[in-house]
Amino acid sequence: MKKIYIHSLLLLGIGLVLLGIWSLLNPALSLRTILFTIAIMLIFVGLNYIISYFQNKTWLLSRWVLFDGIVSLLFGILIILFPNVAEQFMVILFALWLLVTSIFHIFIAFALKRFKGWWLLLIFGILTGILALLSFVTNAVAAISAAVTLSFFFLFQGFVWISLWRVVRKLV
Repeated sequence: MKKIYIHSLLLLGIGLVLLGIWSLLNPALSLRTILFTIAIMLIFVGLNYIISYFQNKTWLLSRWVLFDGIVSLLFGILIILFPNVAEQFMVILFALWLLVTSIFHIFIAFALKRFKGWWLLLIFGILTGILALLSFVTNAVAAISAAVTLSFFFLFQGFVWISLWRVVRKLV
């Protein structure tokens, strides 16, 4: 089970980086498509974190991993259940989720402080937090900032997952 978790971290990271690049190259994507993609990724990320927390307690995974998983899963489900509301409040919801996730990533980084490479998680957590704050500020120009912010978010999240993979793969 540990190897599946480790491989899923790398695959999620690569998938998010590719999604970020694709989003940057296709800014005219419909908001509904972006929202659906985000929802699926959030659900997958959330389930991965939740399952990993309970399956790998021997790794002493931080409870922040569990909280991040629950929040990600809930946001993904809410987007799928209420796509019209999500479209209207996407920037605010996305910025809120970004902020919460960045805080969790910072806590996760400190929980893994004894492992080499933990600082990459911290840096990406801080950068994600900055993106969250920028998303709140740029609410007036949501059409432009949402696509760019989402693209950079996917890139940062991809690098977070790849960084987490770099740290965790050494535990096996």
